[in-house]
Amino acid sequence: MKNALLAMISGLSIMATALGPASARTQPANLGTAHRGTQVDKFDHDANSGAVNAIGEGAWAEGLVLDTFGQKQINVTARATNQGAFVRCVSDDGYGTLLAATPFVAIPVNPNYVGLTFSLFVPNNGVLSLDAIMVPGASIHRTLFIP
Repeated sequence: MKNALLAMISGLSIMATALGPASARTQPANLGTAHRGTQVDKFDHDANSGAVNAIGEGAWAEGLVLDTFGQKQINVTARATNQGAFVRCVSDDGYGTLLAATPFVAIPVNPNYVGLTFSLFVPNNGVLSLDAIMVPGASIHRTLFIP
């Protein structure tokens, strides 16, 4: 029994080392919010899928929960029925001072959700956020990243 327990603990330690400090995390878009309180009515939250759908023009932001800092690869699934919606990732120092941002990327006009990939460095104690300019018919489904 003692050897079996030690073997299991050893195996779990090796697996944790191989997988790294964190595995991929999927975060639904409905955890975000409108940039301004006056724009809250411009967004519809889908409780079943986690998507956020724009029913008016507005700006959307979502903080991504991190376990570690450094270079991050972020995949955002989004779609739009009209042109004019954009998304980017933003990194700040934890006090709101902007340090880096990816260029805005157009959310594709497509009936299906499409993956958009971003890469951005987040400093120690920094914050990673999703930033979107939304138009009616635009939708952000979820974000996949290594926390």
